[in-house]
Amino acid sequence: MRGVGELLVDMHGQNEHQLLLRPNQQRQLLDTYADTQALCTSLNVVVNAHKQVSEQIENLNNNHQMKLQQQELLTHQLKELNDAVLSEQELTTIEAEFKTSANSAALIEKASGVLNQLENETGIKKPQLLSINHALSEALDMDKALVQAVELLSNAQLQAQEGIYELTHYLNSLSVDDETVKTLEVRLGELHDLARKHSCQIPELLTIKDNIELQLDEIGTGTHSLDELVHQKNQLQADYQEKAVQLSKIRISKAYELSNLVTQTMQVLGMPGSEFSSALSSKPDGVHLNGAESVDFLVKTNMGQDFKPLKKVASGGELSRISLAISVIGSDSEYTPTLIFDEVDVGISGAVAEVVGKKLKQLSGHYQVICITHLAQVAAFGHQHLRVQKSQDKDGAQTTVTQLSSSERVDEIARILGGATITEKARNAAAEMIGMSI
Repeated sequence: MRGVGELLVDMHGQNEHQLLLRPNQQRQLLDTYADTQALCTSLNVVVNAHKQVSEQIENLNNNHQMKLQQQELLTHQLKELNDAVLSEQELTTIEAEFKTSANSAALIEKASGVLNQLENETGIKKPQLLSINHALSEALDMDKALVQAVELLSNAQLQAQEGIYELTHYLNSLSVDDETVKTLEVRLGELHDLARKHSCQIPELLTIKDNIELQLDEIGTGTHSLDELVHQKNQLQADYQEKAVQLSKIRISKAYELSNLVTQTMQVLGMPGSEFSSALSSKPDGVHLNGAESVDFLVKTNMGQDFKPLKKVASGGELSRISLAISVIGSDSEYTPTLIFDEVDVGISGAVAEVVGKKLKQLSGHYQVICITHLAQVAAFGHQHLRVQKSQDKDGAQTTVTQLSSSERVDEIARILGGATITEKARNAAAEMIGMSI
């Protein structure tokens, strides 16, 4: 609520926290006068982008060493897999091929034994099987119920013959070759070692190899991204420098102009001999929000003194009048919509008070202005007049605010001029004062 309130109401009072004392507000006031708000906003967009890219670069650099170690390990693993000259056909058949070669003698023995039995005269080819098939075929003519038995025995004879052909072909393909077995054993051991390193089965080694290549590509892409980010950061820094230089040139010119105008206005607001300066201080090299310089409002309230920051030398009343001077000069630009001046007339009277009243009325053409005053010369310039009274009784203190009519306003200003007893002369003076302020 406090933050929102400060955007709606600017309080200029001796006992209030005043925006004018804040460095960022001073910078905003100068930019408002110099009409550089848009340029400053554009510069800040670049600053925020530069900050974001810098953070990304820092994060990548923090992980750079770890990624280098990971890249070294992956490169070594990929070299081992490439040196192994893997092929999908080999990976899927080598274990079965080795098992066959290692057991070729036993396989030949068993296959040959079965083949001998099949081809033996007392085996499956004996004449009885032919005789059985012939007898059943004759019986089939008499009873069709035998058809299934006849087909099964006939198929058995044919399949047995096919089995003999297959076993013969198989035996012809087998050979007992110790050198082949040894070569396969060495190769299988190599593949087993690789599979154990990568915690996978032998047929999965090609998938592992593809994954390693993908990870290395991602690391390479990350390095490429870092180069791109550095290039982007350099571009943003150059863009910032261009905008910052442009902003600084305008600020330097307008700061001098604003200082002279505020100083002139202060002379007629009861601060003769005072001077105002909108000083610019260069920030350290780098990229900074709001530009390459900070803005500091300085003032000297007496001749012969040095310029010092507002908060160190200006009294409450002086600060209110300085703020009034800045507000009037910059009244064609954006500011908080409501300005409250609490006793800006402290320490002034007569002609200076009238000048303050005129300045406040001039300011009210752009803003809602509320002024608390004890001077008739200031009150006479108001569009509306509210009287604040405090009374006490047995129940405690009570404050009332009354909106005055035209005649009541004349009486009130006459009271301020003449005291508790309102004379006709004081009333006439008040009426004249109000008439001159319209």
